Amino acid sequence: MGVNAATARIITPRMIALPGLNLIEPDIPGDLRLGTVGEKGSNCLCRSGLDFVSPSDFSIISSISRSNLVLLGIGDICLNTMKPRCYTRKTSASIIAQRNPLLYVLHKKMPDIEYGNFVKISLFKLGQGFRLLDADEREQGKQEFAAAIDELSSTHQILSYSTVGTRADADLMLVQDSPSIETFHATAKRINGTLMGRYLEQPYSYLSIRRKSRYKHGGGAADPRDDYKYLIIYPMTKTRPWYERSMEDRQKMMNDHFRVGKKYPMVKINTTYAFGLDDTEFVLGFEMDDPSDFVSLVMDLREVPVAQYTATEIPIFTTIRMPIAEALDAMT
Repeated sequence: MGVNAATARIITPRMIALPGLNLIEPDIPGDLRLGTVGEKGSNCLCRSGLDFVSPSDFSIISSISRSNLVLLGIGDICLNTMKPRCYTRKTSASIIAQRNPLLYVLHKKMPDIEYGNFVKISLFKLGQGFRLLDADEREQGKQEFAAAIDELSSTHQILSYSTVGTRADADLMLVQDSPSIETFHATAKRINGTLMGRYLEQPYSYLSIRRKSRYKHGGGAADPRDDYKYLIIYPMTKTRPWYERSMEDRQKMMNDHFRVGKKYPMVKINTTYAFGLDDTEFVLGFEMDDPSDFVSLVMDLREVPVAQYTATEIPIFTTIRMPIAEALDAMT
């Protein structure tokens, strides 16, 4: 059934939605014609280094009712399941859509994404009850706790930071890397079994994973230092409109972001990804020897266009790196 392009509703410059029908989406708005399996042509929407494909090469995504709109990504295919067909561009034809077919999309090869370890950041607040214990019991509790952290760290390193004096709602931050989430379960179980663990509350916790950025930043080699005095971390989530922008637009805005970051080589930036793992999208960490450098960096970043697409970036934790025994002494 032909549909006049004038009746289509433009969702984005690259998506045409036909009310009550499936979406047929060329890479730029234009006309389409129906092609048959085996037909060759470089302009075919379902040609991705291959000739036209058969239904066996597709996976069912969903059944579509007339009341739903389905948005296909660039290069996706709407395939009639009764007859193996696909859509190709033809300037003299109108947009073609069909009512109530099953929607199939071609399995696309995912880009190579480099994932690293999972990261667990745990912040603890010590209850007043621990401080009311006698001195010997407090000391025994601290030694037991420190020994547990040292033992756990021998397998999967745990870094310790103090928030005493910088946050009112947390006293200690532990950061652990591991290829397995089960490691964090074992760590928490061990902490809970200590005397000190009975008096610890955990007001904040962030689970994320290291992975390669989606954006090309052209940065230099990573700073090999790992002995910065301060670590500032916070969760960050982007607004929905950010993900509606094209990858090209996002890259341009991120280029400004990276340009500002390069002005502060004394601040080491670490980004981990929490999509689907925790309540936030990213967990950002910034290491430095002088926190005033970070203040200047953040002020400059507020002025780049990408800043308007930040939904949340609190709470912020300014922490001081120190050995676990020293951090525990500061708490008690």
